[in-house]
Amino acid sequence: MSERLVGSWEQQVSILGQDKRSVLTFQPDGTFSEMGSTHGVKHIPLQGTWRVEGKSLELTYTAGFEGRGAAQKNERVIVLLTKTEFVSKDAKFGIEVRRTRKDSAP
Repeated sequence: MSERLVGSWEQQVSILGQDKRSVLTFQPDGTFSEMGSTHGVKHIPLQGTWRVEGKSLELTYTAGFEGRGAAQKNERVIVLLTKTEFVSKDAKFGIEVRRTRKDSAP
């Protein structure tokens, strides 16, 4: 399943009138980056590592400017993964995130 995640996945939502967009990119070497924006204003990018065990996706990263924050771990359950769609749910709070492939599938 992990090889199907490799590539870039885009999320676009509108929350309380704010348009939000993010692109999450998984590299084959187990690293990832995520860049987001709200109304076109870019957020501080996240970078870290990822791994998959069964349907569990674990993202480990350092939050904060230039990675100077405390290490964070985000555990997600993969609900759906196709060539064009990636749906995951936060393991702790159950919040679902839908993304579409931004690049062509490897």
